Amino acid sequence: MKDKISEIELIINIFITHEQAGKLKIIKQHYDNIEACKAELENVILSLYVPYSEEISLILTVPLFKNIFSAIAIVSEIVVNMDVFPIVKHLYSLVQLTPTNNESSGNKKSVRISIIDSTLNLL
Repeated sequence: MKDKISEIELIINIFITHEQAGKLKIIKQHYDNIEACKAELENVILSLYVPYSEEISLILTVPLFKNIFSAIAIVSEIVVNMDVFPIVKHLYSLVQLTPTNNESSGNKKSVRISIIDSTLNLL
């Protein structure tokens, strides 16, 4: 990979104008700032979950949850008080584990079970 980097640097030095280099520098600084903000936000989120570490650990035993932020998202949605769900179907509905009913004029279009993709594939 280091060979590729030197090739890329050579190409950049040959074909990039001074003005373009200045723009790329600004874009790179902006990207670095966004990455720093993201890291700071992740640290804040991780510090807030400490009171729920037992629940988070339990959720992480489920193979579907790949990282800690997925488990934190679930805890932030349902908290840890399950009394708010009269029956388990209410919880399933909240996390979109119920089959969809997409039917029009007697034609079924989809009955798949959706999972909160954006939440489970977080960060």
